[in-house]
Amino acid sequence: HELRWTGWPPAAKLGEASLLLMLAFSGAEVALIPSGEIRDPAHTIPRGIFGAIACFILLYLALQIVSQGILGSQLAQETRAPLAAVAGRIVPGFGRALILAGTAVSILGTVSSGIVTLPRALFLAAENHMIPARLCSVHPQYRTPHWAIIVAPILLFLLAVSGSFRPLAIFGSVSRLLIYAAVCLGALRIRLTREAVPGAFR
Repeated sequence: HELRWTGWPPAAKLGEASLLLMLAFSGAEVALIPSGEIRDPAHTIPRGIFGAIACFILLYLALQIVSQGILGSQLAQETRAPLAAVAGRIVPGFGRALILAGTAVSILGTVSSGIVTLPRALFLAAENHMIPARLCSVHPQYRTPHWAIIVAPILLFLLAVSGSFRPLAIFGSVSRLLIYAAVCLGALRIRLTREAVPGAFR
């Protein structure tokens, strides 16, 4: 009964929300980091990325409609845990705890994913002489990039404790936008300057 349109938000708020949405929808490129270990990545990864984005759009729309419908204007005041507040209203007592537990599991999954994929990114960057070469050294017994595996969680920890969520989210979104722009420009340059263009760039 609280679901109604009251007007456009200020331009500054719209820009800030766009940066946070960029963070929510970014990260598809992480699937490319272990692509050397995926069967038929040129076929599998694009389908997975587009399928995941479609699912996220539907999920976020549903969450927004339900949250706005239940809390109405009070939703803007719930800055700490809005979905927990919505769940607490739907299922008093148990709903809030369930959402908070689900959030903890989601964060654990995100951090675990970073710990698995970031060492591979560090290994590749070191192999291309972009960062210290020690990070691409391989353990003689276990055949793993042990230094990259050690450094990756340390970097994640330092970033996590360096500030609150909002500044880190905005910083992450802006840095990703710059990387995406560089990749798009690089792909255009390859298409314009090479006679034989790999299929991935078409």
